[in-house]
Amino acid sequence: MNDLLQRIFYKRVSAKQNRNFNLQLLKSDEEHRQLIKNGFVHFKGIFTENEVNQLLGIYKHMNGDVSFEKTDCYVNSVSFKSRDLKKITRESVTEVVKPALHRFLKDERLRFPISVGYCINPALSTSGSRPHQDPNLVDENRSYSLVLWISLSNTTVENGCLHVLKGSHLWGNHLRSNFHVKWKFDNYVDDILWKNMTPVQTGIGDVICFDPALIHGSTPNRTNEERLAIQISTIPKDQNLITVIEERKGMFDYAKSFNIDEDYFTDENVCNSPSDKYPVIKEEKINYYYTKEDILELINKSDC
Repeated sequence: MNDLLQRIFYKRVSAKQNRNFNLQLLKSDEEHRQLIKNGFVHFKGIFTENEVNQLLGIYKHMNGDVSFEKTDCYVNSVSFKSRDLKKITRESVTEVVKPALHRFLKDERLRFPISVGYCINPALSTSGSRPHQDPNLVDENRSYSLVLWISLSNTTVENGCLHVLKGSHLWGNHLRSNFHVKWKFDNYVDDILWKNMTPVQTGIGDVICFDPALIHGSTPNRTNEERLAIQISTIPKDQNLITVIEERKGMFDYAKSFNIDEDYFTDENVCNSPSDKYPVIKEEKINYYYTKEDILELINKSDC
């Protein structure tokens, strides 16, 4: 669509959007307020040395499997092709992590886990994780979901720690997918986004809990040791679990929301559209856009 038609038919976004965070999922009121304002909370020392060692042991077993996909760049194992490897990883990690959730979450309100993956930033990696937003797993006009980033290494800027763009979860881009929806901010990664992102360095056993709409990424690992974390998503029990696919109809792009289940992330290739067993429960026009000036204004407002 050309610029003139976009200005006529689409809504330009330059103000922070109101979102529904009424359901408190974090244990502490103060940390819930931090999540609403910044889009993330850094919890220190949540997992014990024994629990971390168990999670590292699961990774060592996974790494030795013939279906493990070795790479010289950042990767999340949720994108691996092996159904069996993803299932075993999910079950084993959940067994260790789930009993610890009550330390920082209102776990009785959560459907846990949704997806489970090891975030692997190899030694001397050729690339990190490019700034992005994670897929919306619920209808974000109604509710929100959480991502738990569990640090299994001491992470630094040098070895590729997580970087975040504070407040970007309120920018209104509520229809997202890693593979199936064009990302609204893709043209602004290098000249705007990276320059305004903040590194969040972690200790072993720390957790960064963030809203999936938060723009985040990680730099390449410049050290001789692998940098490891686990990423787990979770949603409120009362929400439909969805994945979104973009489809062009005439001049306009539409988002189809499929009602999926947890097996979608292990049994299917998330790079492909969901199989016929998952119904479409909502369809809406993707009728908003951002200019460079809008993004700069949103960044300024996020600092307030």
